[in-house]
Amino acid sequence: FFCEVPAQSGGSTPIIPSHAVAKYLRSSHPVLAAKLAEHGVRYVRVLPDEYDATSPIGKPWQATFEVNSREEAEAAMAADGMSWEWLEGGVRTTTKRMDALVTDEAGREIFFNSII
Repeated sequence: FFCEVPAQSGGSTPIIPSHAVAKYLRSSHPVLAAKLAEHGVRYVRVLPDEYDATSPIGKPWQATFEVNSREEAEAAMAADGMSWEWLEGGVRTTTKRMDALVTDEAGREIFFNSII
């Protein structure tokens, strides 16, 4: 997606209405919906030391966190509530728990994550 001029309000571009996904999830997969509502989601990423055109992420941790050192990266990750493990050639990050189902401005439950 591309946005040359951002919207003054809103501006999100879902591929499918997120409230419809949440409704479908609740009706067709109630156990999964309940687990997502209770536990939320965490995202795990491995960020390389250098740009990697073969990776879906591709961007190194220095560019991701806009830092020059591991110490600065650790401070940025800690500020975001992440945990991390330095690996040979990069870092594995795990986000804090985030809600997978949230309520939008209209009061509708929406599917708000990227687990699929």
